[in-house]
Amino acid sequence: MAARLANREQVRTLFLERLSRQVNATGDNELQRLHDEVSSYPVPSSEKTPHDEASRHQPSPIQVPLRIRTPFGELAMFSTMATFGTPADVTLAELAIELFYPLDDFTADVLRAHSVAGPAPEGLSER
Repeated sequence: MAARLANREQVRTLFLERLSRQVNATGDNELQRLHDEVSSYPVPSSEKTPHDEASRHQPSPIQVPLRIRTPFGELAMFSTMATFGTPADVTLAELAIELFYPLDDFTADVLRAHSVAGPAPEGLSER
């Protein structure tokens, strides 16, 4: 996947910032080892950012822009993550949900065109 990222340096920086916050919040040694490992990877060379609608969206701790090269063209999305801070159920303690949304009309159109739903699984009826 990394080879398809058009903004690897930006994604790496924001990923490490997010991971650092998680390490500081939890004190988790595995997360610290992951942070150390990813930090040791070579920094990708700077990529030129196109001057289009998607490039105008600036990164923030809650929104990470993601530009992916595909056979259909470059798709621009942002991801945001929801985490459960103090769940009543211990099994939810580390649950995080990451969602991706299109940043421009081109990406939305490509994703919509390729999201044809297949038939419902056998045994499930429409309600």
